[in-house]
Amino acid sequence: MGRLTKRDRTRDPLREPQFDFNARPANPQPAAAQAATAEPTVGTLPSEVTAAVALPKVVPPPVNLPQAKALVRRRRRPLPRWVTRYVKPAAMWAASGAFVLGLAFAGVTVARQVEPDQVIAELDDIALQVSATLGLMVRDVLVEGRDRQAGEDILAALDVQYGTPILSVDVDAARERLERLPWIEQAVVERHLPDRIWVRLTEREPLALWQMEGKLHVVDAKGVVILQDASGWGHLPLVIGKGAARAADEFLVLIASEPDLAEKVSSATFIGERRWNVRLSNGIDVRLPEDGAAEAWSRLAELERTQRLLQRDVLAIDLRIPDRMVLQMSQPPAPLPSQRRG
Repeated sequence: MGRLTKRDRTRDPLREPQFDFNARPANPQPAAAQAATAEPTVGTLPSEVTAAVALPKVVPPPVNLPQAKALVRRRRRPLPRWVTRYVKPAAMWAASGAFVLGLAFAGVTVARQVEPDQVIAELDDIALQVSATLGLMVRDVLVEGRDRQAGEDILAALDVQYGTPILSVDVDAARERLERLPWIEQAVVERHLPDRIWVRLTEREPLALWQMEGKLHVVDAKGVVILQDASGWGHLPLVIGKGAARAADEFLVLIASEPDLAEKVSSATFIGERRWNVRLSNGIDVRLPEDGAAEAWSRLAELERTQRLLQRDVLAIDLRIPDRMVLQMSQPPAPLPSQRRG
């Protein structure tokens, strides 16, 4: 075969070199003659068996050097851009990580044979410094979900500085410190190699003001105290008494079932951690039962719609007795005529 022409290379650029696996020499020797001339090797069968099963020597066909060089030149193509952009960096970081892990493993193995505590600590420090020289250090901290919690408090809880070896960052300990902050309900902390710490926060939602022993606190739906100082949160509903913070979420859902009546609620007191007394904006106290509070609240809303009960001269409405309502008037009723003559 001669050299590939330019026309052939253009028409079939990906053609692989062809090899004939059935090629035989032009003048093959008889098997017996080849067996007689075969040199014994270590581990071969006895001579009589070897002579019987010896294979003929195959002389490879001559290599056409110009054709082979043309095929090699044709296969030399630059790698695609995505390979050089992603695969090479990934391979580099994988190799770096494998090196660091291997170094740490070897260090721990040696340390266990010598003095565990001090040697292991020193080897850990060395491994972390090596990882930092390879670029595995903190250069960026990304925080998602922060709204009310101060940024400096989050950084202090993370306890991470620029240039810290990223493998030394204890993400579990950082998460626990973040979740001890007043506004943080849940935190996720991850290492994104080679140089980023990623934080996702879920903050608490303020639900109500809780008054206990004369002090006001901002609480969430689980009754967790978010702030000791309630300044600026006067628009939240007010619940009073022991256990009121934990029961506030369910109670506020009950109140919201009657929107027109809910707008008139000023505060609510949790009595004996069992039931609620509701103070309306016009000063009327509504005493709800321990059981069936939702039904009693709906009944009061219906009476207000049909009879304008809350516009009367009433001090308190007692709904604790099923199917009955007891009204406490602001002024005692006028005496009957017979009582006046007496």
